[in-house]
Amino acid sequence: FAWLSLYVMVLAIATVVAYAAARKGETARVGSGWMFGQQVFATLLFVQALLSAVAAPALMCGTMATEAAEGTLPLLVASTGQPWEVLFGKFFPGMAFLGLLTAASLPLAGTCLVFGGVTVEDVVGAYAALAGGMLLHGMLGLWASTLFLRTPAAAAFSYGTLVACSA
Repeated sequence: FAWLSLYVMVLAIATVVAYAAARKGETARVGSGWMFGQQVFATLLFVQALLSAVAAPALMCGTMATEAAEGTLPLLVASTGQPWEVLFGKFFPGMAFLGLLTAASLPLAGTCLVFGGVTVEDVVGAYAALAGGMLLHGMLGLWASTLFLRTPAAAAFSYGTLVACSA
């Protein structure tokens, strides 16, 4: 609950700051709300993408590394489950938590609809792209966790790869 509150609070602060920056020096004109809606929505999505790029690998880097550190990895390997089932079982809870964080930000995106300049299709498309990025970042963290079996090394590799691919 604390992470959810912190996530939404950071997004709300970013939204208010973006709105204030967009309104600074502007006089209220009829029909000018669409520009503010677009600017606030772009800022909201940028901050949300940045937070998810940080959170997804962090949630996934320790999944298999924790099993190795606790000595339960041989038991997991010896289980009757298929390898893909084990990986999916490790991947799904982290992604479900990120999905919860993303769903909690929908009311903030709804405020951008009030200003105009952003349609429901824009919101759906942007959130679909955001979900795709979260899945990619989460898979990178899980892959690094299986590759290194040490959480600090997996995190360093995940974030290093993320930065290298973003540049």
